[in-house]
Amino acid sequence: MKKNIYILYVVLVHILLSCTGNLENENTDAQTNQLVGSKGAPLEMILVMNPKYLNDTLGKAVKEALMAPTAVLPQDEPYFNVIKTHPDGLGKFLRGHNNLMFLVDMSDKTVIGEVLTKMFTKETLEKAIKDKPIVSLTQKNKYANGQHILYLIARNYDDLLVHLDKEMPRVIEFFRQAERERLMAQLLQRGENQQKKLEKLVKEKTGISIPIPLGYQLVKQKDNFLWLRAPGNVDKNITISYGEYKDKNMFEIANITKWRNDFGFRLMNDTTIKDSYMDTQMSNEEPMQSKVITLNKRYTNEYRGLWCFHNKNGGGPFVSYAFYDEKKKRFYYIEGFVYAPGEPKRGAYLEVESLLRLCKTD
Repeated sequence: MKKNIYILYVVLVHILLSCTGNLENENTDAQTNQLVGSKGAPLEMILVMNPKYLNDTLGKAVKEALMAPTAVLPQDEPYFNVIKTHPDGLGKFLRGHNNLMFLVDMSDKTVIGEVLTKMFTKETLEKAIKDKPIVSLTQKNKYANGQHILYLIARNYDDLLVHLDKEMPRVIEFFRQAERERLMAQLLQRGENQQKKLEKLVKEKTGISIPIPLGYQLVKQKDNFLWLRAPGNVDKNITISYGEYKDKNMFEIANITKWRNDFGFRLMNDTTIKDSYMDTQMSNEEPMQSKVITLNKRYTNEYRGLWCFHNKNGGGPFVSYAFYDEKKKRFYYIEGFVYAPGEPKRGAYLEVESLLRLCKTD
């Protein structure tokens, strides 16, 4: 969570009719070009709020939501590392951070409360909060290039607290998307670190366009299956598979499990070790998660779960996307998975997820 010092001049605003709106950036293009790049550790957030709330029920609830364990990772790793502060603590260093989040209670009449509400014009606040107990506004590149800011505004303290759970999934996704964008920009550096020959091969063999950073290698290619890997202490992997589309039942979790297990058994194994092929970890405690999203203007099913070797000698998290390509009449299943025994996996998991989200077909 991160960002900004208080704005004591008028903020031009355009608020969407949905729960989330966007603040128009005040900077001109020339001013934006003069900004330095934002800074901060990956998945780190600055939470800005009245210090009297920092350690009470509200402050603890926000921090716990943002630092909840990342979904499906085999060990607890928080979504974000949160640094809590108040407006007076936002010096030059903190206000240039990657991610800033402000909690604004419009009924707070303390000096700091007034500072937070004065970040917006009266018209902005009235429009933002009209008929809504809580609203989130977002802004980019306010104090640094690549910076993402989110303001969570409520009429009073109780509204902030009561409606916080409903807003937090949007908040988390907003900042995770910001992290994905930064990560890919860093990995690919305007194409300088992309492997063009390997990308061309992947496109020819699968029909999928994907930017491939340095470090990834072709592991296996067979018929309608392709496997890329970036080896290391944290092993990152991408698989692309496809087949004839039959019906919508192909997207059900049971059939997705059969699909990935088939490739795992036939093509992802160590033949020198008994039962060392890839399998799907099925557990009532950690069931596979599924939801429908819009990705590259196409309805796509997203899956998150845990994989394991059939002999239980290792495993890790995976994220995958399945979709139907009408032009090619194909069912596609693309997956990213991580193998890193005893190592943190949060960053690598975000990387393979980010790469998958850049996959496109013609």
